[in-house]
Amino acid sequence: AVAILLEAADEPTEVRRWALLALAELHEPAALPAFRRAAHDGDWMIRIFAAHGFDRLRAHESLIEVVALLADRESGVREAAASALASIGDGRVRPLLERAAVTDPYPWVREAARDALTVLGG
Repeated sequence: AVAILLEAADEPTEVRRWALLALAELHEPAALPAFRRAAHDGDWMIRIFAAHGFDRLRAHESLIEVVALLADRESGVREAAASALASIGDGRVRPLLERAAVTDPYPWVREAARDALTVLGG
C-alpha cells in the first residue's frame, strides 16, 4: 500500500493531497522525498501537506524546507510549518518562531509559533 501511496504522491491530481496526507499519518520515512518535492509545489494545500508530513516524521533533515515554509506567502502553510518546527525540536529556529509569534499578520500563525516556542522550552 505504501508503494502505491508514494506513486500517487507525485500525481498532479486531487489524489496527491490524499496520498501525502496518508503517508504523513502513517509516519512513513520513505515519503520524505515526496514531502520535500511537495514543499516546493505551487499549490498551497500541497505545501501544507508537506509541512504536515515533516511534522509527523519529526524529520530533522528537512529543517531547511520547513524553515522556508515558515516564510510562505500562505498563512496556513506558515501555521503548519510552525507546528512542524515544534515536532522537529531544533532550538536554532527559536528566533524565527519568536519573530513569527509577534509579527505574523494572522493570529493563528502567531499562536502556532507561540505553541512551538513552548514545546521548545521557551
